Order: sequence, then structure tokens, then C-alpha cells
Amino acid sequence: MKTNKTIEAAILLSQMDIVEIEKVGETTGVKLSRDPARSNGNFRVFRGCSDANSAIAEVECRTTRVKGATQGTLIYVALNERLAPTGSEVIARLGKPQSIQHATGSAIYAYEVPGGELRFAVKTGSPDSVLSIAIEKTPSVQSAASRAAQRGSIDLTPVSS
Repeated sequence: MKTNKTIEAAILLSQMDIVEIEKVGETTGVKLSRDPARSNGNFRVFRGCSDANSAIAEVECRTTRVKGATQGTLIYVALNERLAPTGSEVIARLGKPQSIQHATGSAIYAYEVPGGELRFAVKTGSPDSVLSIAIEKTPSVQSAASRAAQRGSIDLTPVSS
């Protein structure tokens, strides 16, 4: 099976039990640094940009903090449309999404993963390029992921290219 490195990176990020900024940077190929303007007592935000020749344009990692303890993380990956995988490639790799939400100009393919959710924003029309990827890791989503495992879940086994 031909693999797409961007989809595989999203899968690796979704499998992290503990989100480490350095690992997010290594996995995406984007160096992240703390963004003081967007960080505050509730959120620690790390951001980084890549160049126009990379499928990944920008990465943001937002960690929610309550009384100093991490309560959840959102990793947002913006893609360069001309180099991005397609929605068809996502479905070929991960199977049918557990849910599809429609928004203006795109559809959100959502997959429940252990400890969170993996979402792909897919442009409607042709080509059906993936515009962005979001990985949410929160304790409150873990019960939903456990329920998904009971009804059957997606295959997150790494695939060699």
C-alpha cells in the first residue's frame, strides 16, 4: 500500500499518550516555539511554520492548563493544498469516518482514537484535498474512544512506505 507521509504523521500524533512539543516538531518536520502572545494562564501555545514546498504549512499545539496541570491538547496542522493528501487517501488508509460534519466548502472527517479524536478538514469538490488536520487529546473524550473500541475502531497500525 502506498502511504502518505502527512496521513502517517497525523496517525503518529494521534497515538501519543503524552503530547511532547519536541515530538510534535519531529513528527511534522516543523520547529515549534512558544507563542507568548497567544499563551496565557489557561493555554500554552506553541507554533511553527514550514516552507511552501512542504505539505505541512503550519503547526499549532495548544495545551489547556488548569491549576498548572495539563488538561488536554489540540494539535492543529494546516496543509499546503497543492501538496496535501486527498480525502480519498484518508478513507483508503483509515476507513470510513465515524462521523462526517459538513461546513461551508469542506467536510470534516472525524475518527475516534484512544484518548481523543483525529479530524481531517477536506475540501469539497475536485480535488478533495485535505485542508487541515486536528488532533484533540482530552480526558473527557477517552470514554468516547473506549466506546468506539467496543464497536470496532480504525486501524492505526503504522504502514511502511
